[in-house]
Amino acid sequence: MERSPAENSIRNYAANLACISAFYAGFAFFNHLFLYDIAILSVLSLWLFKKQSLTGAILAFMFGIVAVLFAFQQPTFAGGWHLALAFWWVWSGGASIYFVLKLKRTSNESKAKIL
Repeated sequence: MERSPAENSIRNYAANLACISAFYAGFAFFNHLFLYDIAILSVLSLWLFKKQSLTGAILAFMFGIVAVLFAFQQPTFAGGWHLALAFWWVWSGGASIYFVLKLKRTSNESKAKIL
């Protein structure tokens, strides 16, 4: 079965979250507190990849905002990469929300056409 473009985009942004988690794994060598971010990102990326859930997308966005707030406390940590990754996290979460809503709308429209 072929996936819709919205579903492919959700999977792409879930893969973005997994990449952010991999970058944080490198930073965890210097600061063990990044292990929490790695766990959160891994669970959310898997959740979005498998279920395309609006709840997962909203949580990714909200945790991204929290990560940005914490990154602003130490903007030069890790050469500024921590702040950049936090913004990337917010972008991926926001785009995931958009594409999950788009997937829900297109699936509802296709159900209406069938009926």
